[in-house]
Amino acid sequence: MQEYEEELKKTLKSVTDNVDTYFGEFSSLNDIKIDPKKMPAIYVDFLGENPINSYQQKLSFSLYLVAASFSKNEKTRDEKRYDIYSLIKEVNKTLHLKPILESEPIKLKSSKKILDAKAQNAYLVIFKKDIEFNIETNLLEGEDFE
Repeated sequence: MQEYEEELKKTLKSVTDNVDTYFGEFSSLNDIKIDPKKMPAIYVDFLGENPINSYQQKLSFSLYLVAASFSKNEKTRDEKRYDIYSLIKEVNKTLHLKPILESEPIKLKSSKKILDAKAQNAYLVIFKKDIEFNIETNLLEGEDFE
């Protein structure tokens, strides 16, 4: 499954260069580290797999879409906050019906704001976007889940 995550991250780099694996960076507001040079950013989180039948399994991922403003000026903060809407739109456009490696086309799920707060020296907005796609597998021949 690693190869699918790596390919997904590679595909998302066409939206922003700041794509990385999610390691719980946003689980605590006090622990969030914000690098102004890496905004906007997308973090990829593998949620799991679900066998559909002997020949297919569904892979599920969450994407964390992050934008930050480092200005106290309200107009500038609003502009940066609206950048997240453009980021969501670009992610949707990039991934809509796109296969990852030899998968079936990606199914885009909902986007939901999970954080809109001041953290450290920045105003932060984070949306979580869920996606899933089916891959071929052959459990009858003893193929392992990787």
